Amino acid sequence: MQHEWFKTSEAARLCGVSSYWLKENRDISGGFLVIDKHWIPGITPTSSIRWHVPLVLEAMRYHGMNRIKGDQMLEAVQ
Repeated sequence: MQHEWFKTSEAARLCGVSSYWLKENRDISGGFLVIDKHWIPGITPTSSIRWHVPLVLEAMRYHGMNRIKGDQMLEAVQ
């Protein structure tokens, strides 16, 4: 659906992160946000990147939960 895809600035606001954070977490920058799933490039070099906000939020939750579980495991062995 079209209303799930937003330009970077709006997607960042909706996700509660910075535009920089979104761009740095793309797969092409070594991050976990995958092209054609979480984001799509613009048609031209100056076109806006579009972000699938519901899937970005889902990925953020998944990776956040993994971090919490890892922290809990570290606490358990200390």
